[in-house]
Amino acid sequence: MISSPQNPKIKHAVKLRERRQREREGLMLVEGHDELSLALASGVRPQTLFYCPSFFGATRPEGWLEQAREAGAEERRALRVRVVF
Repeated sequence: MISSPQNPKIKHAVKLRERRQREREGLMLVEGHDELSLALASGVRPQTLFYCPSFFGATRPEGWLEQAREAGAEERRALRVRVVF
């Protein structure tokens, strides 16, 4: 469980907001439920999935969590980590 914005995996994800970093690593950052659902539906294989259960409220994330796991994503559950850009 990730609980700090100083976590190296969170820092790496933040760096992917920069185009040069994405191009250098050949990775991209997908943010949001709708975007993740579209990416998974199109066959994208996520490397790492960060999510915070408390952000879902009554919505249950199990469907796309299972899809991401099956696609090979490393799952990283986070507490309300606040990262300011």
